Amino acid sequence: MKSHNFKISLLIWIILIIVLIISTLVNYYFYDKWWFVALMIVFAATIIFNIFQRKLWKRLEIMILHCSFVMILLGGLLTFTTSQKGEIHVTKGTPSYGFINQRDETQLLPFNVNLRNFEIKYYPGTTSCADYVADVFISDDNGNVLEEKSISMNNILKYNGFRFYQNEFDDDLNGCTFMVAHDPWGILVTYIGYGMLFLAILMVLFKKIKDEIKR
Repeated sequence: MKSHNFKISLLIWIILIIVLIISTLVNYYFYDKWWFVALMIVFAATIIFNIFQRKLWKRLEIMILHCSFVMILLGGLLTFTTSQKGEIHVTKGTPSYGFINQRDETQLLPFNVNLRNFEIKYYPGTTSCADYVADVFISDDNGNVLEEKSISMNNILKYNGFRFYQNEFDDDLNGCTFMVAHDPWGILVTYIGYGMLFLAILMVLFKKIKDEIKR
């Protein structure tokens, strides 16, 4: 029974790794697909079953290692079920307070996004684009500035649990479009899972070093 459960966990883990590799190569993400979520749920279930079957709480570092995988998978599930994604178009002099999500519905923001300036930066002496830079500021309904930052291809804006990424720009350079992502729970739980994974690895290494010293 133990061997059978391990083989199932290993098979699902291999499938997940292959899917993630393909996702990276073709630049297409499967995280929002029901079958990928189902795979993660089944994999998490086999890990939890393995914890109780093998009584892994008697080996703390192994217990934490298994729990870290569960937390990482739970973070992915929370991202799938609770995160919001969409696009927001901003123009100079006009505050934008909502973004369009995947269902073509407008999701209101608890603040306003304003474009102060947009420019294309070129490599010196050429006409090749080096970066797209948008100077933006976050304001409340009274016009008070809450945050200022430049958004570029390698620099995103994080504010109040929202992330804004550079996406497109208007031909007249008086406006641009940002990708918006809001995933406070999924990211938090995933980071906790990675922290537990790092801790478990350190504990395993420390135990091995301790055993070598005793020899």
